Amino acid sequence: YVTAVFTGVLAVPLFIMLVCYGCVVYHMSLSASRVERYFAERKRRAKSQNRLVR
Repeated sequence: YVTAVFTGVLAVPLFIMLVCYGCVVYHMSLSASRVERYFAERKRRAKSQNRLVR
């Protein structure tokens, strides 16, 4: 009984940590893809502007 309570007490913070970690990784991957898209768009705009200048 004591070990069951102990594992339960241990499992709750571990579960919370896992959920938080998953959320952080998810948001990081989302923001990373957004940043990549943003930089690609900027590069494309710079190229078109260079073409216009020449």
